Amino acid sequence: MMGLMSTDPATPDESLERSGIDAAVEEAAGAQTLAWPAVAAGVVYSWIVGSFPSFTLASNIAVFATGTAVLLVAFVRPPRRHPRGRPVTWAAVGWWVLVLGAFTAVELINLFLGSTHPHPTLSILMAPVLENHLAKSVAVFIWLRVGWVLLHR
Repeated sequence: MMGLMSTDPATPDESLERSGIDAAVEEAAGAQTLAWPAVAAGVVYSWIVGSFPSFTLASNIAVFATGTAVLLVAFVRPPRRHPRGRPVTWAAVGWWVLVLGAFTAVELINLFLGSTHPHPTLSILMAPVLENHLAKSVAVFIWLRVGWVLLHR
């Protein structure tokens, strides 16, 4: 009987946890290999959309087409969700509502005041930055990435 004992110092619970972690690592590695084509497609798409002038029909169609595609994926064939993190508390929701409400109020006030340089909206503030093709492409890629993360939540 002594020869059959394991020399592994881990308790059975620890070895089960390790096998679960190993399975999760293997699954994540498999997901990463599938993610690289999506990242490459996102970079190419961002570069193309970043070349469109702001507030034009082409840029509006690109944004609308992306949003439509995400909605179709979300409703027709939703991706597998990531495991939930810690639960959302009412205090956290309250703080986010406060921050987003304040931002929305400032944007609306500045919009109704004419969106001038004394009262700029976010689009006025970001216009000089987003005139650069590379900066706009990076912004589009970040927008795509945030949407991808939200799609998997």
